[in-house]
Amino acid sequence: FSAGNEPTTVHPLAIRAAAAFDIDISGQQSELLDAYVGQKFDFIITVCDRMREVCPTFPGDPHQIHWSFPDPAEVSGPEEARFAAFLQTARELNSRISYLYLMMQRQGKAV
Repeated sequence: FSAGNEPTTVHPLAIRAAAAFDIDISGQQSELLDAYVGQKFDFIITVCDRMREVCPTFPGDPHQIHWSFPDPAEVSGPEEARFAAFLQTARELNSRISYLYLMMQRQGKAV
């Protein structure tokens, strides 16, 4: 699941960056975090400092992980420079998600 406190449309450069990893997010939409309040999760991962501050408490005491990323949408300049910022964020997310997946497998947790 993915949600935020200020949902917007999925940025075209995010779609392009995900496509570089053979991931199609073109049909995705941004959702409001409130839609998930009260649901149980094993992990809550925040990726921006603002969201970390306002993230609600979820039942079941899920593991809370914070990965602080600069917002690539705030980068200005030519499109290729802006795309490079989105691509860098996608690389870092891919790396961290892969590591989390590996750690969960090693601990025998369902993935």
